Amino acid sequence: MSRQEDINEKMRAILIDWLVEVHMKFRLVPESLFLCVQIIDRYCNVADVPRSKLQLVGVTALFVACKHEEIYPPEVRDCVYITDRAYDRQEVLDMEQTILSVLNWKVSLPTAYPFLDRFLSLTKASPMTRHAAGYYLERTLQEHDLLKYRPSLVCASAVILALNNPDIRVVEEEYERELPGLVSDILVYLPFWIYHCLLLTHFLIISLTLHSPKF
Repeated sequence: MSRQEDINEKMRAILIDWLVEVHMKFRLVPESLFLCVQIIDRYCNVADVPRSKLQLVGVTALFVACKHEEIYPPEVRDCVYITDRAYDRQEVLDMEQTILSVLNWKVSLPTAYPFLDRFLSLTKASPMTRHAAGYYLERTLQEHDLLKYRPSLVCASAVILALNNPDIRVVEEEYERELPGLVSDILVYLPFWIYHCLLLTHFLIISLTLHSPKF
């Protein structure tokens, strides 16, 4: 976003918040959402995006991600409809070609989501912890400050926060809440980065949410 003159991190967060609702409305798999956000960030990192075209970039990125992840992806007319016809069919198709050309047709790169099941399995997380970790990880999508960390570290931070949530600890006392697999697989190799990523994730996802006027 540092190269952008007409859009900023707050607009990005608003766009992703809207895309989460679209994702739910279309009943898409989580992989589509995470890949969509990654496509948006990669595109915005190398191309200038006018404010008037930001929503078009977002819905087209979701369209491209769905083609890659979904068995039955949404059609172009669905993308036009969900934007309240702010853009027409040809604009979506043209933006699709533009995004793919800018990304050199390299659509799929590792996102944070595939690491989630791996880390939760390693830690033998409870069902409630799994839901919390999934929520925290989805919330990280809106946070531009977390883009400097590897997807695996962001996911590890979300899992650690869920495992150490005191409310879940009280409700599910029968579960062993330890991190043997996560520690041996990640923390030993990247203690500095995981520590700072964890602190930033906690501040952005939990502290700011609890002190938000909405709550």
